[in-house]
Amino acid sequence: MTLGIAPRRGRPRWLALLVVSTAMTLVAGTTVLAFAPGPGTGNNSPFNAADAKPSPVPCAPTLANLPAPGGSSADYTCAETGGSQSVTVSYFPDTPSGTATDNAWGQGTSSDCYLAKAGGGSPACVTTVFGIGASKTDLQDLGIGLASAAVTGGASHDFFYAGIKRLQTNSTNSSNANYSVEINQLLPAYQPAAPICDGTVIVGGGCNMWRSPGDITLMTDWGGNSSSCGDPTPAICAYVWIDFASGIGANGATRTPSPAGSTCFNAKAAPCWGILPGGSAKLGDITNSDKAAGSIDAATSTFSEIGVDLNAAGLEAPGQCLIARRFWAHSRASSSFSAELKDFIVANKTVSTCTGTTTSLHETTAAGADVTPANSGTTITIKTGAYVTDVATVTPSTSSGTVTFKYYTTPDCSDAGTTAGSGIAISGTPRTASSTPVQFSSPGTFYWRAFFTGGPGSSDSSSTCGDEILTVRQDTTTSTVLHETNSAGADLNPANNGTSITVNPGAYVTDVASVLPSGATGTMAFVYYTTSDCSDAGTGAGSGIAVVGGNASSTTVQFSSSGTIYWRAFFTGSGLYNDSSSTCGGEVLTVNQVNTAISTAPWYYPNDKATISSPNGGGNLAGAIVFKLYNTSTNCGLNGATGLLYSEPSQTVSGAGPLDFSTANTSVKVSTTTTVFWRVEFHSTNPAQVGRNSFCQESIAGTLTGDSPGTAGNTTP
Repeated sequence: MTLGIAPRRGRPRWLALLVVSTAMTLVAGTTVLAFAPGPGTGNNSPFNAADAKPSPVPCAPTLANLPAPGGSSADYTCAETGGSQSVTVSYFPDTPSGTATDNAWGQGTSSDCYLAKAGGGSPACVTTVFGIGASKTDLQDLGIGLASAAVTGGASHDFFYAGIKRLQTNSTNSSNANYSVEINQLLPAYQPAAPICDGTVIVGGGCNMWRSPGDITLMTDWGGNSSSCGDPTPAICAYVWIDFASGIGANGATRTPSPAGSTCFNAKAAPCWGILPGGSAKLGDITNSDKAAGSIDAATSTFSEIGVDLNAAGLEAPGQCLIARRFWAHSRASSSFSAELKDFIVANKTVSTCTGTTTSLHETTAAGADVTPANSGTTITIKTGAYVTDVATVTPSTSSGTVTFKYYTTPDCSDAGTTAGSGIAISGTPRTASSTPVQFSSPGTFYWRAFFTGGPGSSDSSSTCGDEILTVRQDTTTSTVLHETNSAGADLNPANNGTSITVNPGAYVTDVASVLPSGATGTMAFVYYTTSDCSDAGTGAGSGIAVVGGNASSTTVQFSSSGTIYWRAFFTGSGLYNDSSSTCGGEVLTVNQVNTAISTAPWYYPNDKATISSPNGGGNLAGAIVFKLYNTSTNCGLNGATGLLYSEPSQTVSGAGPLDFSTANTSVKVSTTTTVFWRVEFHSTNPAQVGRNSFCQESIAGTLTGDSPGTAGNTTP
């Protein structure tokens, strides 16, 4: 089990975000690591494979200017003397010394403890307290670092560096005292229950260490006769956390157990600190080893540093890279592995020699230029016919290598995929590469990935399947035809169909919509309007109607009033089909006005007027005048009751003529074509004058023609 997740290729590269001391020399090209004295004494860049001899690093921190306990971490960026590389150095200070201020391990806590103390021994023996008092085990600063360098043959190895400063007291000397540096990956599957040890003192209680298979402990001494792994001191020993648990662990994550054959050190049972199959805790003498080396500040015995080739030491598998997220410095009063831990410093910092590849999809032109407005992101949607370019960003910015792009049709990227460019070199800051633009002509969902192949000093990496999803949706069109139908929606015979039809009031109409492509899935809604721009609320004629074979029909609507109606159909696509609708004004229904009918029956009241005069004298007129209306001339002549239609009451005649007299008939009317006859008689009472009789000489002949029902003569209002 190793601290790595991504394969690596190539030769040296620097990780500027990582923390590195400048106090040692790693001659990696010959697999010999030689160390110069401590900080400020003139030494070379620790991870430059070309360095065969120490070379000064002018900005190396001195013991006096390392961060003071209780302060903030400090970074030191140093340029290699005589070389081209630069190193960023970070040191993490301890809490201030003192029995009430210094975070430390409680009594009984040892390396194999990993669970909060519950009244027993290992593994439930972790407690934290304040203060250990001024002593040789009182830690002051922890420096950590990680970088890659090429070794013989061009392969890259990961080198880990740790620098430890302890408190200088009267008892601080080269006598036996030990420290270890613990490297935690914090894998989610192995997250313990709360409280988790993170450097916070839990007064009166303990905490649980978050350890994962492959975590590393590096241990060395300031003095004494024997190291924890049996080599004469000073020596460097290395242990790996062994855990054989499998299956699903914390956070729903899958556990990755230690390799079979891994063994616990110090006669413990897993989970424990131990050794991988074929490995050894002995990395060698601190001054001369092909796996690890270090140095001790001889003047004060307060500063010690170690460097380990993690690959040569068998702590990291060949071709892998390292990701660590928490670092501990532990001190002991002796070199015994099971000795009680004293002080600690914790650095919650992520360091890595791995590259990372992230991606972003861009809708582009055929030439790869972004469209306007931009349509880019990890998940985008385009229409058929559009072009897409994938852009990969590789970290860190010092990476070199090439990218291959592929897209898949299965959500787990298990199909063979389609390549969208390979061997494309990353460039610029940040490091990016772009795929070839791909045109998508068919709808679908596509899952993109970018695969980075690291160049010299850069590990391979890739984006995650499912992080980039391209949805290609098919545009649709909706057209419509109006049909005059019966109440059941069946076409009339002969048919009256079209985009514009005319019907009479009372007719039934059904709208039929067609969607292209005909395989589109979704539903249709129909609405008709009374305004030519369809700006009124409209009236629904069916909604949620499934489109089958590209067609859907509205509900059948009866129109009882005249007017002009404007129809529209609205398609709501499902799956990968876009919505569409017919155009307002594309369908016009005209409902005719209702015809009127006139049926007349003419009639009249026959009336008469008579003027009486005495042209030959004889004095004033005197007497009476009588009007009678008969239906025929014969009856009029007989002057009887037969055929008598109307008789005007007798009117008195008196006075000098001429005198006018009229009938006032309002009761007898004539409603047919006929001739009626008046009989007018003047009976004179003036002896000098005789009477006068019209003897039915006047008649009224009326032709009455009525209008019959129909449309003739209709006019538009």
